[in-house]
Amino acid sequence: MQHLELKKEGLSILVLKYTVITSRDTIIQPYSGRTVRQILYKIAEKEGIEKVIQDLEQKTPYKNYSITPLFINNKPLYKKHGTKTSLVLRAGIPYWFRYAVILTDTAYLDLLLNPQTEIQLYENTPTIIRLIQVNYYTEDSLQLNLRQGTTIKMNFITPTQLQYPKINKKSKQQIYAQYPEP
Repeated sequence: MQHLELKKEGLSILVLKYTVITSRDTIIQPYSGRTVRQILYKIAEKEGIEKVIQDLEQKTPYKNYSITPLFINNKPLYKKHGTKTSLVLRAGIPYWFRYAVILTDTAYLDLLLNPQTEIQLYENTPTIIRLIQVNYYTEDSLQLNLRQGTTIKMNFITPTQLQYPKINKKSKQQIYAQYPEP
C-alpha cells in the first residue's frame, strides 16, 4: 500500500471500497445503505476508531462522509416499492460498497491498518469485510473549479429519502419524501 501524505491546506478526500461476504443468508434492512452504516460502525468499534464512530452517530444535516448502498455486481441492492419479500444477503456472495470521507483528522487513516476483518452482522452472522480499493484525492486533483452560484446536477442510483425544510424552525416534525416517487 502506498504512503498517503495529508495536505495541511485545502480539501482531501479518502474513498474506500469494501467487499462484504456473509457466512449465511442474512435478512437486512430494505435500504442497504443502513446496513453499510452498521458495517462501518462495527469496523470502527472493533478497531477503536472513535472519530468514525462519532461521525456515524452525529445528527447534523451536513456530514463529512458519504456511503453507497451495497452493490451486487454493479447493481445497487435495495427493496423495490411494493415487494413483499425481504432483502437478503446470500451466503458466500461478495457484495461491495464505498465510503468516502473528507479528511479532517488522521484517525480516518486507521481504517487502512486492517484491510480484512470479521464482524458480527445481524443475528450474529459472521461477516468478512475486505478493503479492496483505496483512492485519495486532493482539492487540486479534482479540478472542480466551482464558484458560488454554480449549478450541480445529482443523479440518484437508488430511491432516496429527502427531508423537506421546516416551515417553522421550532417544529419537531420532520417531513420526508421519497425520490423518485414510487
